[in-house]
Amino acid sequence: MNISVADLHCHPSMKPYGRSFPDRIPGTNPLVKDCIYFYGNPPLVKKILNKILGITTFPQAGIQALEKGGVGLIFCSLYPFEKGFVRKNALPGDLVTDSVNLVTGIGKERIHYIQDQNNGYFTDLENEYAFLKALDGSIFTFGSKKIRYVLLMDFNHIAQSADDEVYTVYIGLSFEGMHALYNRFEEVGSDDPLVKQSLMDNLAKVKAWPHCPLFVTFAHHFYNGLCGHAASLTDFSVKLITNQSIMLGKGINSLGRDMIRALLAKINGKRILIDIKHMSVAARSEYFELLDQEYNNEHIPVIVSHGAICGDEYAYNWFLSADINFSDREIVRIGQSKGLFGIQLDERRIASSHEIALFRKHLGSEAILLHAALFVWRQIRYIAVLLDINRLPAWDIQCLGSDNDGIVNPIDGIWTSADFGLLKDRLLIHANAFVANPDYNMSMPDNLISGEEIVEKFMSWNMLSFMEKNFR
Repeated sequence: MNISVADLHCHPSMKPYGRSFPDRIPGTNPLVKDCIYFYGNPPLVKKILNKILGITTFPQAGIQALEKGGVGLIFCSLYPFEKGFVRKNALPGDLVTDSVNLVTGIGKERIHYIQDQNNGYFTDLENEYAFLKALDGSIFTFGSKKIRYVLLMDFNHIAQSADDEVYTVYIGLSFEGMHALYNRFEEVGSDDPLVKQSLMDNLAKVKAWPHCPLFVTFAHHFYNGLCGHAASLTDFSVKLITNQSIMLGKGINSLGRDMIRALLAKINGKRILIDIKHMSVAARSEYFELLDQEYNNEHIPVIVSHGAICGDEYAYNWFLSADINFSDREIVRIGQSKGLFGIQLDERRIASSHEIALFRKHLGSEAILLHAALFVWRQIRYIAVLLDINRLPAWDIQCLGSDNDGIVNPIDGIWTSADFGLLKDRLLIHANAFVANPDYNMSMPDNLISGEEIVEKFMSWNMLSFMEKNFR
């Protein structure tokens, strides 16, 4: 299985799906933005805008970009856009629509659809899934290259659908935020038994999909009626029009626990694993307690699909210490569970403001790329050393979880998924330097591996190994 690069979390359908409104028909012209094959190399002016304002106005994770970056496997996160982003009264006139469209690139028709209270989340989830299914397996020709994507039913589907004549991007599904299962926005936070039943019914429908998600990101930016979330919207422009305060930092309520049990159950369809990204610190802790109390003999893996570490006091200047990021204790828990930790390629998460300021001083493209890869390498290395100290496999949970096209501020130099080959090459430089150091040592002999193996595990092998065990 020759998959060079895999990405645990990105949003290739979010922008083209948005641009397909109001008819929601997938575009087949790759020169038009309603097509998931649309690709545009970010022009200099848009890169400058990103560097100054942190706004990403260019597409990142379309199928062509994935092919150019050597990406053969992703998990596409479906996302019924939360209505908390598009409150009409947050700014006068149509400024909210204009602002959200500038930041997200999903199109004004899509934003107006989200603002309509009659349009529910679950229908939106089903519609985005239908958008992806429409071109599943369709071959697009670009010069001498043939490209397609294939939606995965399980791990074995990769081998079953292999075609040496066509470059294939294999796509597993997830979705971001359990708000996606509500029929109506007004139901969020309701204790009506009928609302609970509708959530269970909709989950049963998802579990019956031919392409059932492997995992779901349980929380997202706003209260979902099930658990508290971590603060995530830090950009001034976004904070102007949003309010994350409701249940911010709180734990898991009774309905949330029931939904966790329903996700993990096998009697109502396939088990759907839980991604703890965006859950509050309290909710994450309570989730671990629930696993210990009710699933102690089942060895359920813990997933962070797109995250970064807080670091300890000795590495404080390197990393961003915030509730949205993850503590040493949580990293060890993920390692013990044989889970996955996708490293997010977002400047707002991956490093401290001090480190980003130093990064900004680089002018040459090679220096920028090496330093960008260094941010990722520090995450990989820190996790490895921490796990080794705790007598665990050091290099098995780290993987790529870019969050591309998910309203991220990409690391300069790694602008889109097309740049992942550049990232891989520079990571190898850092990994080789690490293992060549005479002081390179690990408490467990099996953790002493080559730089090349470290990078291959991060870029694809760990995801493939995890899927082979859990995506069946």
